[in-house]
Amino acid sequence: MLHLVETDERPETAYRVPWRIRRSGRLITAVNGSRDALSGVIATHFATGRLLLPHAVRVGSGGHVTFTFPSWEKPASAIALLCWRVHGDEYLYRVAL
Repeated sequence: MLHLVETDERPETAYRVPWRIRRSGRLITAVNGSRDALSGVIATHFATGRLLLPHAVRVGSGGHVTFTFPSWEKPASAIALLCWRVHGDEYLYRVAL
């Protein structure tokens, strides 16, 4: 049975995903729309785990990363994982073609 526990604490506000995604065919450009620099940014192909960026990068405010999905990937199932760190926390965001 569930019980309501009353508290004076306000729920913590969710972290806003900083990326603005632009798509052009198989090309994805992820623009950092936040004021924070994002470190350790990597993009991987969800199905294979293959890196879509050559190495982890730092993306400053307004900066961007660009990557391409493999040519054999069907657009309907193309998913990339963007991972990054900011303020000591690590985040993950799924991007579909």
